[in-house]
Amino acid sequence: MFEVSVNNMALSNSRKTSTADNKQNNHRNPQRRPKGLLIVAKSFTSRFITPFDSSKTHKTDSGKAEIVWNILNRFTIPSREIGLIEQSICRFAQSCLTHNDQKVRSIGKSIFVLIYSCSSDKNYIKQQLSMCPSLRTERNLIMQQLQKKFFAIDEASTKQENTKKFYFHGTTANRSSLQHVPKLDELKRPKTITLTEDSNKGATDNESVDYDKICMFCGQFNEHFTPEGLNEHFLNSCFMLKKCDYCKEILEISTLNNHYLEKCTAKDQFKKCYRCKLAIPKKKHLRHITLNQCKVVHRNGERCFLCHKEVYPNNDIGWRKHLMGNWSINSSA
Repeated sequence: MFEVSVNNMALSNSRKTSTADNKQNNHRNPQRRPKGLLIVAKSFTSRFITPFDSSKTHKTDSGKAEIVWNILNRFTIPSREIGLIEQSICRFAQSCLTHNDQKVRSIGKSIFVLIYSCSSDKNYIKQQLSMCPSLRTERNLIMQQLQKKFFAIDEASTKQENTKKFYFHGTTANRSSLQHVPKLDELKRPKTITLTEDSNKGATDNESVDYDKICMFCGQFNEHFTPEGLNEHFLNSCFMLKKCDYCKEILEISTLNNHYLEKCTAKDQFKKCYRCKLAIPKKKHLRHITLNQCKVVHRNGERCFLCHKEVYPNNDIGWRKHLMGNWSINSSA
């Protein structure tokens, strides 16, 4: 009797282990899930992977973009079974890149890098990127930055293939590293941008504007803005951009704080203040904390790294208003 009991317990434990293993495998691999769950998953993803509705608020769009980003990192992509194919992912990423919220644009850029790293048809991803109305020319600053990231992925893939010749079967690319894709820059938004007219020009009719002659960051319109002229503007006169003093990368000023804490080659020289959330040089951090003079940032605001003043709201409109009033801060950047 005792022997039968032991055998029954062993069988029960074996079934539990098998069930747990199946759940884990099903969680990681959608293809192994029951058909009903795949239908539910496809319905769920299709609801969020659609381009943005212009009637929604920035907060709603930002939440939707974050949900899609989490979904893409949760499942193996591309996956036709749950509707996460290259076409729908790229269409949503394009919608993000043309959004007028910096956070949404950053997620769009990260999505393009993620799908490029996972897709077997990389030429298709490049084609979809070039079709984005905000990136009409290869000389566009953002196009250049994304192409550099694509090149880095291709280069890493080539090195990986070479490594396989010398080591057993090699390893697959680590997708988790893509969760820390730099969040800088972002894109020109046709007909949603706030125009800043060149002082030497007359009034501008928004309906007849050539959007290739508008700075995607500060909104300035200038008839002399060729692709080369725009890059010159980005480097020398756009009040929304600044060159990092350490790594020399051109960045949106709104992203400087995060850059110094997470992305910069000199990030080890900075430490975040728990009150104001600013990146403080480590040499000055103790004094900064001890003085207790900084203030907690507003829930929907951000603190400017250059002048330490609060920017509200934390979007393009808020930052343009802030930086136009403090243009001299960045005039020598």
